[in-house]
Amino acid sequence: MVVKKIILITDLIDSKKRKEQELIFYNDELNKLHDKMNYLRQEIKLTNDIIHMIEQERIKDLRL
Repeated sequence: MVVKKIILITDLIDSKKRKEQELIFYNDELNKLHDKMNYLRQEIKLTNDIIHMIEQERIKDLRL
C-alpha cells in the first residue's frame, strides 16, 4: 500500500513565514549579543589601561 501525502501550498507559505520570523528573532538576538560584546571589550580595555597606568605609577595616590 502506497501512502501519498499531499503538500498544500498554504502549509509551505506558513512554514516559510515562521522561518522568516525566526530568522528575524535570531538576528535581533545576535545584534544584542554583539552590542554586549563591544561593551565588554570597552570595559576590559579601560580596566587594562587603569592597570597599566598604576603599574607605571602615573596615578598619584590621593589618600596622602
